[in-house]
Amino acid sequence: MNDNTEPAGGTRYSKGKPGPMWTPALGLLEVARVTEYGGRKYAPHDWHRGQSYSTLINSAARHLLHILSAGPLSKDPESGLLHAAHACWNLLCLLHFHHEGRDAELDDLSRWVDVGTEEKEAVCAPF
Repeated sequence: MNDNTEPAGGTRYSKGKPGPMWTPALGLLEVARVTEYGGRKYAPHDWHRGQSYSTLINSAARHLLHILSAGPLSKDPESGLLHAAHACWNLLCLLHFHHEGRDAELDDLSRWVDVGTEEKEAVCAPF
């Protein structure tokens, strides 16, 4: 069996390794600007402390709604940065925390999958 994954002819055994790694780096520059802005607004590296998955998804969704209503290059009025970059930042954080194994700590959404309305009402009922 030949596991050579190099189409140019040289030998490279990359089967089973993560890839492709040609992430759109110029887009990541826009996301990095969001990271820099957040570091000034809150504190550098504050995001490492964690944020619930619902917080990250809600923020990403709000930015996506702005894109849907104002266009793909619309900018957040507070930061002056692209809504798309803000949305990506939130989703990248979610993926980062998942990769770190922080689902048990930060995933406040999965417990509601396949839970019926009656069960949700019982859990969310006021005192």
